[in-house]
Amino acid sequence: MTDRINDIAAREPHRSALRAGEATLDYAGLTAAATGLRDLLRAHGVGPEDVVATVLPRGGNPIIAMLAVWMCGAAYMPVDAKWPEARRRLVIDRSATVVLEESAEAGAHPGMPGEAGLRVRRTAAAPERANDGGATERNLAYVIHTSGSTGTPLAVGVEFGSMHNYARYLLDLLAQPDVHGDGDLRVLLSADLSFDASLRPVLLLAAGAELVVAPDLTEGSWQDHIDCIAAHRVTVLSGVPSWYSGVLSAGFVPADSAVRLAFIGGEAVPNGVVRRLASDRCAVVVQYGPTETTVAATGEGCSTTASSRRRSAKACPARGSACTRTPVSPRRPMVSRPTCTWAGQASPGDTCTIRP
Repeated sequence: MTDRINDIAAREPHRSALRAGEATLDYAGLTAAATGLRDLLRAHGVGPEDVVATVLPRGGNPIIAMLAVWMCGAAYMPVDAKWPEARRRLVIDRSATVVLEESAEAGAHPGMPGEAGLRVRRTAAAPERANDGGATERNLAYVIHTSGSTGTPLAVGVEFGSMHNYARYLLDLLAQPDVHGDGDLRVLLSADLSFDASLRPVLLLAAGAELVVAPDLTEGSWQDHIDCIAAHRVTVLSGVPSWYSGVLSAGFVPADSAVRLAFIGGEAVPNGVVRRLASDRCAVVVQYGPTETTVAATGEGCSTTASSRRRSAKACPARGSACTRTPVSPRRPMVSRPTCTWAGQASPGDTCTIRP
């Protein structure tokens, strides 16, 4: 992931990489900011198997922090700065070894232009490491907290190998001519980084995309997101059905925008939403999968173009919800049956994901 971004910075240093509010960074600036923060983290002993809690408000700093943590071979753990203090303390005490947070002090490390500086503090001893080299495919890349059915935050760790697999899937998908086509990639980050689906837009930096951080919905409105999509001529959207329903109900017209690709999933997907998004100019990719499978385990594309009309008819049935079928290799989704012996504690009808 970071090697690809560094390669883009070397080839096209002035290519636009990150936009948050009025502030922007090109790929040279983004890699310089991430590398500088990487050096600060390393000075605090951060390396593979460290879990760095990023307690940062929405903006460009969390993206810089994520890349810097990965450059160290460590795992990032997003912690929403607006969470109740008790929840923040719980997840940090349980899972983090290092905390990266804002600081107004004069000596704070600079981050995104226009945003507060950064400071690092270690909360636990550095983990034992098998070697002094970089991260392997089996080292943790990130930790996401889900609430499950209890409301208590549960930590889910995902390894670099799994993240890289999903990134390759995204890059292969974008290489298909009927998915996005030629032209610049401008990707909207609409979700909070504490949701694993937010990883999808960030990974597209490896494809040379410009990542546009949408305004905070808790401080604004759906119209703010619509205006952001229009002002920056966003070509790729990624969100849950409820987010799409919100912007569509507020007046967003996909056919009048520059959007050419929309990722949707994480909840039951109403066909009405998919039909309003899909057009001759915009492909829709429906994805599903638990956090443990690295964002998604299955995906299906639908479009109204002639070349994919048959596939569209399957993905957008007349009634009910659009369904997904194609595995994100190398995983295989299975529906548990009463006779299953491999499904562990799964109940009949549960969807389980296994490696072939």
